[in-house]
Amino acid sequence: MGRLGLCVLAAFALVSAVQAAEAPVVATQFRGGPAHLGVFAGPPAGNLDKVLWRFQTGHMVSASPTVADGVVYVGSRDGYFYALDEATGRPRWKVRADAGVTSSAAISDGLVWFQSDANTLYALHVKDGSVAWKRGLGSSIAFVSAYPESGLADYWTSSPMLYGGRLYIGGGDGAVHALDARTGKPLWTYQTKGRVRATPATDGERVYAGSFDGVMYALDINTGALAWSFKTQGNDVFPVGHIQSSPAVADGKVIFGSRDFRLYALDARTGKEAWKLQHEGSWIISSPAVSGEAVCIGGSDTQMEQCLDIRTGKELWRTGIRNNIFSSAAIAGERLYTGSFMGGAVAFRMSDGQIVGFNIADGRSNSSPWIDNGVLFIGSDNGSVYAFADKPHDKPKG
Repeated sequence: MGRLGLCVLAAFALVSAVQAAEAPVVATQFRGGPAHLGVFAGPPAGNLDKVLWRFQTGHMVSASPTVADGVVYVGSRDGYFYALDEATGRPRWKVRADAGVTSSAAISDGLVWFQSDANTLYALHVKDGSVAWKRGLGSSIAFVSAYPESGLADYWTSSPMLYGGRLYIGGGDGAVHALDARTGKPLWTYQTKGRVRATPATDGERVYAGSFDGVMYALDINTGALAWSFKTQGNDVFPVGHIQSSPAVADGKVIFGSRDFRLYALDARTGKEAWKLQHEGSWIISSPAVSGEAVCIGGSDTQMEQCLDIRTGKELWRTGIRNNIFSSAAIAGERLYTGSFMGGAVAFRMSDGQIVGFNIADGRSNSSPWIDNGVLFIGSDNGSVYAFADKPHDKPKG
């Protein structure tokens, strides 16, 4: 075969690998797919004026809802995992876990997977919630919070990332775990030096996961062998630079935030820093959303949502909302949506960041939104799951 033929095959293989990373793009897992782009098929949820329904659980809903086949799957800190009818919010079934549930679910082939706050990975049958299997991921290693009085600086457990019939998930034991999705059989583990609360992402070749030890790891997807690691810079307040933000993989980059007030973009192949952006005095624990050439992120104490050029890190726009943002943004069409400390959700115009709608709930929304069929689903610290949508407006008379 000639050089031209080899080049064509190489190019085809590269395109195939990129497409494979989003192969189960059927949005049935955290951030809408294994690359964690946070992009959902339209239509968008409009200006969020209308509350279609509200379902009340017994405690805070920090987990992000996942929607599949007309069902909203979501866990609560009350220790239950719920399957709710997408149209009405009525429960189809609920299952008691061994602790609260702050992990989001992945769904495929008749099973739904999630992790409890006691580090137990569950696989349930979607039909009735019966347990297919469950597996403990080990005991949590120590975590010293900068705010011990709050008791909540460790906000979420890692969610399962589903790819190629396998689950990849972080554990409180400090390990990244790979398991057979159907049976729960362990395939490999990689041990870090801190709790792994970020949800792993993949480009089909490597698994990328951040740890509370302040390191982003790139692991071989089949063996768990370390390809490279990158240590966050840290700062005087958070010298370790804990990573709770889940990475997005796009444009040949791994993009994630840290408690050291920085957003990092690394070369996915080498782990070298491509660019970084500092949020002065503000955690970045939300996960980036990526659409086209824009990467969008929310800040905590900077109280803003902003979009950057994915190639350079140059700011495209920023919009302040006077409320902290821990929620990870979701993009549908020309709208970007996020939760915040003011509760409910906010809608921004992707082109310039203008706020075009919102709906306020009586509790913080640290859950991240999911958008399906023009409806936005999100959890709240008031214990509720909400379904927001556009409200039809009367045509002007005369």
